[in-house]
Amino acid sequence: MRILVLLMMIVLSVFGLSKDQLYKIQVGYDVGKTIIASDGMTFEKGLPSIGGKESSWGIYVIGDKYDNNGRLKSLYESSLGDYQIKLSTAKITIRKYPHLFKKYSHFLYEGDSIYLQYEKNLVLLRKYKKKANVDEKQFKKNALLELKNSEHAKKIKYYKSVLNNKIWKKRFEEKQERAIKTIAWAKRRLSYHTKFYNEELDNLMKNSRKEYLTLLKKIESLQKIHNSLVGKANKDTALINKLLTDTRFSAEIGGYYLLSIYEEALKRGYKGNDAYRRAVGRYNGGWNNKKYYYGFTRTRLKNGKLVSYHVDGVRDKILYINKLIKKGKIKT
Repeated sequence: MRILVLLMMIVLSVFGLSKDQLYKIQVGYDVGKTIIASDGMTFEKGLPSIGGKESSWGIYVIGDKYDNNGRLKSLYESSLGDYQIKLSTAKITIRKYPHLFKKYSHFLYEGDSIYLQYEKNLVLLRKYKKKANVDEKQFKKNALLELKNSEHAKKIKYYKSVLNNKIWKKRFEEKQERAIKTIAWAKRRLSYHTKFYNEELDNLMKNSRKEYLTLLKKIESLQKIHNSLVGKANKDTALINKLLTDTRFSAEIGGYYLLSIYEEALKRGYKGNDAYRRAVGRYNGGWNNKKYYYGFTRTRLKNGKLVSYHVDGVRDKILYINKLIKKGKIKT
């Protein structure tokens, strides 16, 4: 995979942009031209330039992949598509603009993101289903295990041992008075303890059934929640797929997200180019994120020497798009 990416970078550096990249720039330009701020500002160059900065126009479409502990995030939590939009940001943007809501409301649902809730619910559902996978014999087996060391069980065991004792049996057959009384006494005590033992067993069985029925109700409730969450998850999956594969959709969401930031910049008192620069910087950080807009100088060790080189910012991408326009590769 790394070799393929390296080859792609070499090809791009030698032969320029691919047709797909030029298409993405053109779509970003066209969409940005239609997005007009309250002061008349449009984003035909800024929007595709952000696409270049965020994903190199579609080469890196999944970003922010790891959490603070270095674990791989799910797509529900990553930045996606040509404009590196998070799922939550896409939903907020769709809800904010009526014409977007009219077109894309089928991706939305009420409530917070269901990803963590879905996982938690599924774990519980599996746990309860496994616990509920028992039958009548298992109920009795569980009850018998619970009563194994009860007082009545011990007494029953003892009186049975008396009745099965060979010496007492022989004496009873010989009609010895003491043996007759002992056997009669053992039978009475066995009957007495067996009665209470069976009552305890029945009670345990009843309680087990009640617990089982309660468990079934929990499973039924969790299953309903699960079915609902699956429906929501399907919507999230469809939205993720849309962000990753639909160039125009990704540009629309990125563009209107940029517009909402720009309008916020105007409210904060920033004007003109300053508001524009700050809004672009805010797209990927804070209001004063100059590095994102202007680029920055990075130093690295090469052949034992420190070498400085410029890392492109959005402004560099804008200048590059201006050149593409002059060469006729992007239609205005």
